[in-house]
Amino acid sequence: MAQLSRLCFEDLKRPGGEKLSAQERRESMFDPTPQSMHEMVGNLSSWAFKEVGATILFPPYAIAPYAAGDFECDLPLKALKKLARNKAYLPD
Repeated sequence: MAQLSRLCFEDLKRPGGEKLSAQERRESMFDPTPQSMHEMVGNLSSWAFKEVGATILFPPYAIAPYAAGDFECDLPLKALKKLARNKAYLPD
């Protein structure tokens, strides 16, 4: 779980986010590894699965101030396969 949280944090810090520059994202995060991020990553109802990977949705206030808006973390299938306990459940 901690590895997925770290991957999400790195994805959210990347430039080109919908609402904030990379610097604004860094400044608006409450903590480099907030407990709420870890909780959201562990909550499968926050996940959306696609052929190319998964997206974890973070509502306002979950990991940053409300003004920062929603955040989405994209996890590519390749990264998920590396961390999967049973790779048989993931497509090739």
